[in-house]
Amino acid sequence: MKLLILGGTGFLSRHLAVAALAAGHQVTCASRGVSGRPPAGCRFVRWDRKDAAPAALSGARFDVAVDVLGQPSHVRRALQGLHAGHWIFISTLNVYADPRPGDAAGPDERLVPAIGQDVSIDSPQSYGGMKVGCEQLVAARAPSFTILRPGLIIGPGDRTGRFSYWPLRLAAAAADGHPFIDARDLVDWILLLADERHQLVCDAVGPVMTRAQFIDRLAATLGPPAPAVRWLSPEQLVAHRIEPWSGPRSLPLWLPAQLTALMDRDHAPARRAGLRVRPVADSARSVLGAGAETAAPTGLSRAEELRILGVSGPR
Repeated sequence: MKLLILGGTGFLSRHLAVAALAAGHQVTCASRGVSGRPPAGCRFVRWDRKDAAPAALSGARFDVAVDVLGQPSHVRRALQGLHAGHWIFISTLNVYADPRPGDAAGPDERLVPAIGQDVSIDSPQSYGGMKVGCEQLVAARAPSFTILRPGLIIGPGDRTGRFSYWPLRLAAAAADGHPFIDARDLVDWILLLADERHQLVCDAVGPVMTRAQFIDRLAATLGPPAPAVRWLSPEQLVAHRIEPWSGPRSLPLWLPAQLTALMDRDHAPARRAGLRVRPVADSARSVLGAGAETAAPTGLSRAEELRILGVSGPR
């Protein structure tokens, strides 16, 4: 298969390029090349997507193109200037306007209003709106297409810190749902769908687990003794001015009540379409193996956590 990856040097797209090369596909990666080096063995074409597609891409034909970006102008330019028999677009769960627990992607589900122009990603709504705009472009202009809507993508090389905060924090220490998907599982599924030219719109999520299950499974990767866990209510978190999801002084992966349905999507359609996911403990072991390389400046600092819990000294 002649595979074009619009990216290839970042997190998910680089995992995809490595897996595709290992599977014996002819891989072309096209990007600015500023987020990292393309993997050895691929053909790399430098392309700033603010500009027209270079001749090395516009004059070629690919079996499948995979696009991970979210700016409508970039997606529009790629669809106009490139030739691929099938397009796979990586969208997001943020496209849903009013997600309901346990739902799966369907034609009757309401999406946030589409944004057809590039805007600043200053909120989940604008990010989701641009992704909806991109989805509409792909559906209207691609010969055939697959649209995947992942939630939180985890695994080696993820520098957001939203997932890695937890295994690293629990290792230091010696009932919301969370649908994770390891980047390595997602790219294996992308390649399967690419081989089959599967026409599909689907949430790309693994089985949901509660926060307690999540902590227990991560703790199990460390062996005894299990770390002591103290639970604070959402009201207590707000009272302590703790931010949700990610960033400084945040509790990574925690979401306000009005957004928790977004994290409780149905895994069954993706499983029926061939997605296979590894245990979250395997992803945690990968993070622990990478150590500080995977860490990011997100989440409560150790000192902030101790002050909030009202304790002193190491735990």
